[in-house]
Amino acid sequence: MRSPAWRRGKTPVEPAIRTLPAITVAGLQVRGKAGETDLGGLWGALGSRATEIEPRAERHLAYGVTFGFDPAAREFNYLAGYPVEPTFWAPTGISLIHVPSQDHAAFATTLPA
Repeated sequence: MRSPAWRRGKTPVEPAIRTLPAITVAGLQVRGKAGETDLGGLWGALGSRATEIEPRAERHLAYGVTFGFDPAAREFNYLAGYPVEPTFWAPTGISLIHVPSQDHAAFATTLPA
């Protein structure tokens, strides 16, 4: 199992804890195992389908949503996606998740256009 980036000598990233309003996120989802799942590849695949997720509620935001964690199996669901209106109709292969208002860990990043 690989250790997190902050344990491999990379620059640590501290999340900002924010209370955000309820959002709906549309994107690609995977069921993965802690330390073994290629989330970077999921984000790359999302980029190739970005034009299918229109209109977006906020143009320059993306969310990674983790849910359904099973501590015994070390498995979780992860959805990489974009914020959309709650009434968004998802095309085939695109998942939707409605996230209630709650505290979130926010990590700022800049990705290539």
